[in-house]
Amino acid sequence: MAYLTLLFLLLLIKFTSSQQISNPITTEDCNNRWIYIRNLPSSFNLDLHAKCSEHPLFDDFCSYLANHGLGQKTHSKSRSWYRSDPLLLELIFHRRILEYPCLTNDPNFANVIFLPYYVAIDSLRYLYGPDVNSSFQHGLDLFEFLQSNEPEIWKKRMGHDHFLVISMPVWDFSRPLDNDPPIWGTSFLEWPEFYNVTILLPEGRAWPWQEHDVTYPTSNKELEDKQEAVERICVGDKEGTKLLE
Repeated sequence: MAYLTLLFLLLLIKFTSSQQISNPITTEDCNNRWIYIRNLPSSFNLDLHAKCSEHPLFDDFCSYLANHGLGQKTHSKSRSWYRSDPLLLELIFHRRILEYPCLTNDPNFANVIFLPYYVAIDSLRYLYGPDVNSSFQHGLDLFEFLQSNEPEIWKKRMGHDHFLVISMPVWDFSRPLDNDPPIWGTSFLEWPEFYNVTILLPEGRAWPWQEHDVTYPTSNKELEDKQEAVERICVGDKEGTKLLE
């Protein structure tokens, strides 16, 4: 617990105001901020967008996929404002973090590891689709992958150094595993296998230490500073809740 707290405090401290995006980022600037993006099969992220209109009980969100998840521009003459849908937070963050200046290709060198799994998008097949009767299994395929593909990355700290972003409220993923009859939601956050993973999502619960609230993206203004874009999701706006105080 102390390790995780220190890790994220060091990772999420903003660069000083004197540092500008136009200045080159040095190795010293990235000390204790290195992020490794886990290479997941596309079935866990980008392939899910191909089903953006295949959930009959859920709105078609295909139009919001434009501009890397920011959605269509609010006006033809707009340069930076977009009609964003909160569901696309996972894609927006994934796209932004790819331009984060402190990425590393070595998981052993990284301070934290990002899992680019679109939890909310994948949950639609359980909540509104054909897999509704097996929604308690949500996430098990991801855990099986982490255990079988380069398992040493996961086993090094058993998930304590991993984090992911979810674009829907926690109540959609906290159905008790032993609940009978089934109630609303999937059981993704109830599996002990993911208890150590830090979760960034809107409307988290107060008691799990690993859940941290972030703001919904709506009518989003694209940020030219990619460093700021990634850290705003993690740290929050000045008025918002920070990941770690």
